[in-house]
Amino acid sequence: MSIKKSFRNFFTAQTNSRLKDLLLVLPTYLWIIIVFFIPVFSVLILSFAELSPVTRTVVNFPVLSNYAKLFIRTDYARLLLRTFFIAVTVTASSVLFAYVVAYFIAFRVLKNKYTVLFLFQAPYFATYMLILLAWRLMLGSTGVINSLLLYFGLISEPIKLLGYNLFSVWLVLTATWFPWLILPIFVSLEKIDRVLLEASDDLGASPITTFLKVTFPLSLPGVFVAVLFVFIPTMGEFIAPAVVGGRTGILFGNLIYDFFLKGFRWDVAAAFTVYLLIITFIAVFLLYRRIGFRKLMESL
Repeated sequence: MSIKKSFRNFFTAQTNSRLKDLLLVLPTYLWIIIVFFIPVFSVLILSFAELSPVTRTVVNFPVLSNYAKLFIRTDYARLLLRTFFIAVTVTASSVLFAYVVAYFIAFRVLKNKYTVLFLFQAPYFATYMLILLAWRLMLGSTGVINSLLLYFGLISEPIKLLGYNLFSVWLVLTATWFPWLILPIFVSLEKIDRVLLEASDDLGASPITTFLKVTFPLSLPGVFVAVLFVFIPTMGEFIAPAVVGGRTGILFGNLIYDFFLKGFRWDVAAAFTVYLLIITFIAVFLLYRRIGFRKLMESL
């Protein structure tokens, strides 16, 4: 075989291999483009358009008035701050509860660890709406919780904190999310080399010191993955506030929902959606810079 023919066969094989690799990943890239980039790009373009409130046709483009409405109406800005506060508190409480459970399973449960994990998540295999409706029955002045407490004489009047309010939104979102956060934290805890913990104990460190200096830092990838899992959807949450939030538990996502489907202010709704996207991207970027993409993927 001549050298020229050998080179031709080599490059032909390389080309075929690259073509096969491209065909394997092409469906994934197409799916990401269709379900993510195109909708996000459409919302971004719409946010700079001024639409007619009657015909919903483009009157002017580009404009910044849609973004300015957040600062012109102080109640919109307060609602965004409330949403951010709820997202942070739900994230903190969910991750805390999940970490305690994951730590117990990883270091105290000796057998059938994954069975225990399944038992924590099994009740939440039902549809999200069914879970919210179940919580609605338990909460409220005449709900199951207040009714039982009144029946047994533990309280003289219904607990207002368990009504349909912002606290109920926090409670329901925390209870709904924390079982799903156990797994990434558990994976990080399971990957910790137990020799490191024994070495810390041999050097005279207390259990608390070992946890703060060894266990917790090594489990941070799982914690950060859990933070992403709960913070991103909570920022855009609108179903739970609509079901158990009442008048005082409405979040920014409910405002966007009303603008899109009730007020038909698609341009303003798109601009407010971009605000949520910016906050989400900033959170993801900060976590990426703090822990790195590879370590984040190791806990998935």
